[in-house]
Amino acid sequence: MTKKKRRLKKSIKKKLFYGIIGINIAWILLLIGYYSYRMYYYYQLEHKEQADTNNLVDTLTLEKNIVTTGNGLYHDKDSYWYRGKVKNNYVSYSGLLWRIIGIDENKNIKLVTDEVITMLSHHGTEYKNSDIYKWLNPLTEAHTGIFYQNLNQNDKMIVDTKLCSDIVKKPNQVTCKKSETVKVGLLSLSDYDKSGGKNSYLNQGTSFYTNSMDSSKNVWVIQNDGTVASVEVSNTGNGVRPVITLSANTILYQGTGTKEEPYQIESITKTQLKDTNIGEYVQYSGGLYRVIGKENENVKVIGMSQLPSEEVFSDGSVYYDSQNYGTLAYQLNQDYTSYYQNSEWIQPGTFYTGSYSNTYDSSYLSIYQNKTIANVALPQVGDYFIGDITGIYTLTPASVEDEMIISIENGKYYADVVTKEKGIRPVFYLNGSLKITGNGSKEKPYQLGV
Repeated sequence: MTKKKRRLKKSIKKKLFYGIIGINIAWILLLIGYYSYRMYYYYQLEHKEQADTNNLVDTLTLEKNIVTTGNGLYHDKDSYWYRGKVKNNYVSYSGLLWRIIGIDENKNIKLVTDEVITMLSHHGTEYKNSDIYKWLNPLTEAHTGIFYQNLNQNDKMIVDTKLCSDIVKKPNQVTCKKSETVKVGLLSLSDYDKSGGKNSYLNQGTSFYTNSMDSSKNVWVIQNDGTVASVEVSNTGNGVRPVITLSANTILYQGTGTKEEPYQIESITKTQLKDTNIGEYVQYSGGLYRVIGKENENVKVIGMSQLPSEEVFSDGSVYYDSQNYGTLAYQLNQDYTSYYQNSEWIQPGTFYTGSYSNTYDSSYLSIYQNKTIANVALPQVGDYFIGDITGIYTLTPASVEDEMIISIENGKYYADVVTKEKGIRPVFYLNGSLKITGNGSKEKPYQLGV
């Protein structure tokens, strides 16, 4: 019995030994399989090609795009934001170039235009009752929402934008404890600070408003050198860089996010001039123009350079009237057939000539009190890209009594006498049925044909 017990005991030990070995081998194989899967999964995730994803946000948030130091996309909990001198956060949408600010907890994508879109006076105790808000957002009031209404598929592409609304007493004491939602907003000082401020992609060497106010109800402005200053809301105008938020479902069609190859989120075939977007470029009569509006399917464009000579506006009248002999308006409209090749492509259009009355306490809405029909005109207060060229006349009166007209000087509105020689930047409507070739970029502007 003793030998039999020994043999049984050895047999049990042997089985137990091999059982443990088997369990260990199975466990090792399981670990190998698990970590091999994780390695394969994260390798695929990190090296996933852009074409493998349909949504823009999926491409943006790939692991290979996240940084913890330096310039790039940062991630904290459920949100992402770009910081520093970033060069891969460009988006092309509705004819404009945008920069991605960040991604919220719902995977919606916050954008700001890469350039100043227009110049306006603020005139508000807060952003939501300012002239800028009215120009950007659609209200029941006429001539509001000019910007929003020109964005493609705005009801599908755009969701509400969340803005920090804290009062900022000093630019080094920025907080974001309060917020509000709007269709179209402006950068807050919180956005600017989080991006890296002066040392970030948001510093473009131009002056523009934020939506942040100080305790004296002045508005904070980013200056040309990237520093921050507060200005009175009655200031004669600063740049406007709109902020929107794209839906998390926004489709990515192509692009790498660079300025040369921005992310493309639209797939639209354009065959006629009326199909173009505001902000796109057109080559006409040897000059470069930019689309700034539409009327009756005709397309309003603004010259990207001045006419060769400087001229006086008039000998006293502040109203742009193409029938008033001896004025700039008469000269431009009588001689335009000699200025432009294919002048028959230029169509009569509506231009608003209401007076600012007092440049220090006026609204862009006042220009709509009067209008004229002309073939060739000048920029009017509130036009897109109006501040791109300095030292020029607009067609907006500053003061009828003092015979002064609004002019553009160094990104600001100024009142000047009508008898002073200034640069002329033409604005007119082109026939929207003209055929186009090209892609509408500055490098490859649309070429016109019949």
